[in-house]
Amino acid sequence: MAANAWIVYDKAKERILKGEAIALGTHAIRCELVTTDYTPLSTAHEYKSDISDNITSSAQYPSGGVLTSGIAITRSNGTITFDANDFNFSPTSSVTISAKYAVLYDDSTTSECLICYSALSSATGPPAASTNGTFQIQLDASGIFTLA
Repeated sequence: MAANAWIVYDKAKERILKGEAIALGTHAIRCELVTTDYTPLSTAHEYKSDISDNITSSAQYPSGGVLTSGIAITRSNGTITFDANDFNFSPTSSVTISAKYAVLYDDSTTSECLICYSALSSATGPPAASTNGTFQIQLDASGIFTLA
């Protein structure tokens, strides 16, 4: 499924611009799946502990989510783009994986700082799901987010 626009948490914006804690190009950035019980608060949520009660659980994919690969930070005409490869949650057996949101966080910090989130389905629709196969989040060709 295609990810919708990624919303950057306010505290992540501050940390990135101040050079505190979050280093997108060198830290371990992970993607975690979150249930419909999660209500995103980009102005208040700051750490993985803010979403921990709503993480989609499955013994069939990595605890802590999928490690981001292919991270690219590029600059063009005054716009900085943060991008990566699509996220693939590949279960080891036939299970159904469902999630309402994908959340990126920095796994290299002790507090696991949240970075951004994306809705995987419409606000009123059911969660996105895969049955007996890979749960893939396709990223937009223009990147995860930009700073202009």
